[in-house]
This record gives sequence, structure tokens and C-alpha cells, in this order.
Amino acid sequence: MQPAVKGYADLSSVNRRPMSITDAFLINLSVSDLCVGAVACAPSVYPAWTEHWPYGDIWCQISGVVHGSSVTVSIWSISLVSIDRFFAVTWPLKYSAMVTRYRCGVIILSLWSCALVSFLA
Repeated sequence: MQPAVKGYADLSSVNRRPMSITDAFLINLSVSDLCVGAVACAPSVYPAWTEHWPYGDIWCQISGVVHGSSVTVSIWSISLVSIDRFFAVTWPLKYSAMVTRYRCGVIILSLWSCALVSFLA
């Protein structure tokens, strides 16, 4: 339940200023944490208490894929924020040419795609 609350709190804290590249990576991190909490952790409380999985095989598979993918995306999102800040500090004059919104979107989409494909296999 904690990841769901943390993810929602992070998403609600984004203010109305124009979104930066770092904000996009942090929102991606918040969405993945929200997925972990809402799809993987929250439905697992009752089965852990009763030692019985009442949701069926399909939900078990979906929960596993979403949990694994979201955790992978969370880890990589933290890494992307670090890489983004490294570029901003190391090459401040080239940063806006190297790190664009389009590239950020492609990276985030590729990250989710690779995570989903790796856990579907």
C-alpha cells in the first residue's frame, strides 16, 4: 500500500510550471511506483492473510508481469534521473541539445516496452 500512496503523493506534487526532462523521469518513476502499489501489493494483502489466492490464474500472471515490469522501470527511472543530472552538470551548455523532450519520450517508451517484453517472455 505504501508504494501506491507514495506514487500518488509524488504525482500530486508536480506543480503547474512547464515540465522539465527531470520532471518527466520523476513522473515516470511515480507511475511505476503507483502500478506496484495498486496492482501488485494491494491485492496481495488478503491472500497473504488467508494463505489462499482467490483471484485466479490470470490475475496471478497479470500481477506478476505488472509487478516485475514496474519494479524494473522504477530502478531504471532512478538511473535515468541520475544520468540526466550528470549531463546537466557536466555539459551545461550542450545539455539542451543533447537531452530533448523527444528523446526523453522515446527513452521512457522504450523503457516500458523493454520491461514489459522481458517479463512477458
